[in-house]
Amino acid sequence: MAEFVRLEYDFHYSMSMIGHKITIWVEDEKLHYSKSVHSKEMLRSPEKFESIEEMFGEMFINDRISDMPAQDFAEKIAKVNIPGWDEEYEDPCVMDGWQWYVEYETAEDGVIERQGSNAKPRNWTRFRKVLAEVVGVF
Repeated sequence: MAEFVRLEYDFHYSMSMIGHKITIWVEDEKLHYSKSVHSKEMLRSPEKFESIEEMFGEMFINDRISDMPAQDFAEKIAKVNIPGWDEEYEDPCVMDGWQWYVEYETAEDGVIERQGSNAKPRNWTRFRKVLAEVVGVF
């Protein structure tokens, strides 16, 4: 099994511009994560908010340590087999919908990038469940 280093996941809806970004990485043998949720209002008019805390509140979590051991996460995410995904998934019949991007890094394989627009790999639900085990609801 390749040694897990880092995973970035970015997801958003086209028209509403509501989305979220999650980063998971190993540091000092512990599993760390950050997550943020943004909306059109936050992106369009950040001057309406006095501070980043007011703007994002609980929707912005920076560098927390997960209860899940790093090795457990590495094993679960390896079973998802991100390197086995197609480089890109697309449903050309949908004009407006949702987009996603995953950047997955292991010590052995380096950085692997995958993305999609209105389409996803078969084991997408399993992938999102593994992320939710680390970062909670998103």
